[in-house]
Amino acid sequence: MRKILLIISLFISFTVSASSLSENLNTYFIQLDSSENDSISIAVNEQIKKEVISFAKTNANFYTTSLGCSRIGSVISSDNKLKIISWNYKLSDGRFGYE
Repeated sequence: MRKILLIISLFISFTVSASSLSENLNTYFIQLDSSENDSISIAVNEQIKKEVISFAKTNANFYTTSLGCSRIGSVISSDNKLKIISWNYKLSDGRFGYE
């Protein structure tokens, strides 16, 4: 019984953290879209990067889990040992920043 409760508890906490990550990322991309200042865009992008890195470091299911944000792309190697995550954002002069 304890094992079942532990598994359920871990699943619920993972779901909440993935859900909160998705909400945070989508909020950051809304801020990027409405930013009229490159300094703000770059700062918001840094927050996105921190969220993704933090999730990667703390989530054992990182390689099989979607980040829940349509603006972030990912590719996983066939042996599931490498996951490449990328996104871009527009700067005020029409160029793009890439991560």
